Amino acid sequence: MFSRPNAAPGREERAKLELQRELEIDPQNAVAEFLLGEIAKKALDWDQATAHFSRAATLDVSFGDAFMEWGFALVSAKRYEEAVAPLQTAVKLQPGNPSAHYNLGMALSRTGRSAEAEREFAIQRDLNAMIDERKNTRPEDRQP
Repeated sequence: MFSRPNAAPGREERAKLELQRELEIDPQNAVAEFLLGEIAKKALDWDQATAHFSRAATLDVSFGDAFMEWGFALVSAKRYEEAVAPLQTAVKLQPGNPSAHYNLGMALSRTGRSAEAEREFAIQRDLNAMIDERKNTRPEDRQP
């Protein structure tokens, strides 16, 4: 739905309406909130994206992507101090996600916490190096 190039006009608006209807039926649906956040993010509507991602994270405290996107939306809105907490949670829930570490590093650096930011950037670089190494290794050469 979100990545399809040249999608039919109104497709996202119809999806948004369906997701809102789903929330009327099941107000506890974290995935519907998350998808509404993705629609708002695509439209660069950081206030709406933040609201939907934060609700998704509140509804499902184990939803690492919701915390990551919540923090990303706050960083994009230049609300760096607010972004730190959800991004710290994202890193705890998804320690192997380089994007979570990068965004946390960005938020920390923008709040003057440069030593902590550098640690997050170093973790992000290491994770990306591991990912690149795996991509360049033949499956039969990989260790379990």
